[in-house]
Amino acid sequence: MKELGHTQIDLLKFDIEGSEWELFETQVLNANMALPRQLSFELHAEGASKHFIPKELVRGKNRTVVTKLFLKLVNLGYRVLQMEYNIGNYNCAEFSMVLIA
Repeated sequence: MKELGHTQIDLLKFDIEGSEWELFETQVLNANMALPRQLSFELHAEGASKHFIPKELVRGKNRTVVTKLFLKLVNLGYRVLQMEYNIGNYNCAEFSMVLIA
C-alpha cells in the first residue's frame, strides 16, 4: 500500500482455513490497520472438519466466541450483507460485511 500510495483498503477478502481468528485479533480488531470498507471472509468455528481445518486453530471458537466477534465488528460499524453456510461443513460460513460508520 505504501509503495503505491494507497491509504484505504476497499475490500479485504480472506479464506485462510482457521487462521482468520488470528487476523481478526492481531489486525482488524486492534486497529493495527485502517478499517477496510468491506470484509469478505469464511469463518471456521469449533467442530469444523479436521480434514480441512487444524483443530487447534478453532479450539474454543464456539457460538459464544463467534457472537462476541460479531458484536465487536458491529461496534466498529460493520453490518452483515450476506451469510452462507458451507454446505459441506455447517461449522463454517462465508460472510460479507460493509462498514457503515
